[in-house]
Amino acid sequence: MNTSLILTHCEDPDGIISHALLIHALGITKEDPCNHFFARYDRLVSEFEKVEKRLGDIASGHPCSSSPRLYVADIGLNGTLANAGGSPYALLERITSQLGEKGISWIDHHETSLNHREALVRMRTDLQYHAERCAALLVKDIFGLDTEYESELAHIAQAHDHKKPGSTSQRVLRGDELEKVISLANERLDYTLMNDITWSLVQGTFFNSHFELRQKWKEISSEFDSRKSSAYTELESSIAIEEIAGLRVLFAYSPAILSMKPAQEYIRLHYEKHADLFFVGFQSPSRNHFLLKRADVDFPVIQIATDFGGGGRGNGGGFSTPYDVTSERYAELKEKIVEKIVAYSNK
Repeated sequence: MNTSLILTHCEDPDGIISHALLIHALGITKEDPCNHFFARYDRLVSEFEKVEKRLGDIASGHPCSSSPRLYVADIGLNGTLANAGGSPYALLERITSQLGEKGISWIDHHETSLNHREALVRMRTDLQYHAERCAALLVKDIFGLDTEYESELAHIAQAHDHKKPGSTSQRVLRGDELEKVISLANERLDYTLMNDITWSLVQGTFFNSHFELRQKWKEISSEFDSRKSSAYTELESSIAIEEIAGLRVLFAYSPAILSMKPAQEYIRLHYEKHADLFFVGFQSPSRNHFLLKRADVDFPVIQIATDFGGGGRGNGGGFSTPYDVTSERYAELKEKIVEKIVAYSNK
């Protein structure tokens, strides 16, 4: 029995579309949730631990079967994951030892993964990396997926991953509709819904032939629309712009429904000219937070995110906390960000 396990980022269209395209590419026809993992950066280690457990279950249930292969897409290998398991790469090494010669196929566009290439090679992990192509587009190219439907999904992910604030491109707008549903699933930590979204994309029942949402998904998207006004109002009320070490820094505390990209896009669209750096902390259950900069500002936001165990690309970085950020905890986290900004400004 040959088994493929798939683990992808689940907080934006690129990760979910990558997952669906991998299912297509690998010819998987049976919907088995045990072999599919949806990873949030604030719970990244726990998803890889689930993979480790699943591999153990497969080995004990089918001791004579060939080793499975693990496919990872749209996951930046950050410091938190690299150090999981008690020592550098311990958790990943345990996983690759169970995978045997087949190892891991890691498809990504985050520089943090590239930084670990040497260790990944040592662990029989094939890293397919391209800084300018999203994971879904890489999956399409690597596996030669060339149907009109597969190609359009991959290009929706690419357009959405590189979209500019306020863009009205058709592919971006299609990605926006998908993201609304993804945002609701993540706010609830509803992994069943994430799985349903993925398989609906696989089966062609998420969009109709014109790439408009089908009724089931339109109703869920409408729930996001009905709540977004109050969520953005709450985000707005939390915004404060302070001058720190000669930089204008925007701080905000966002409802979880806007994690991650909706809040980022709102801040970019409405405050790009008003600040140099932008920090947004998120309410429970999200434990992901981000730090952005304007394109014309030379400041190491990704390094700061990396210092907190995260990473990033381009003009932004993100990191996770091992706790829910209450309003009190948000104030503490803000102080830590201020300390980092001051420290890097003095270097």
